[in-house]
Amino acid sequence: CTVIARDNDGRCTGDLDGANCYGPEKVRRLEGLMRQERGDVHVVAYGDHRSDLPLLRWADEGYLVNPSPSLAREADGARVKVLAW
Repeated sequence: CTVIARDNDGRCTGDLDGANCYGPEKVRRLEGLMRQERGDVHVVAYGDHRSDLPLLRWADEGYLVNPSPSLAREADGARVKVLAW
């Protein structure tokens, strides 16, 4: 996830400690955790924002929840299923 920077006394500064974890950065971090080899791990992910599409396309099962019509069209044809909750 996105990490918030802390000062020397441990208080949150409001700044980010590293890159914001969304879009392609989220996939990069997961690949790093999995060491690029998913093995027998079956990845299921859900999201509700355009920035979630890289993760949803990377996952074995990706679900886009309650998207706008334009966002639903972006998911069309990808490995992303659209859900209305």
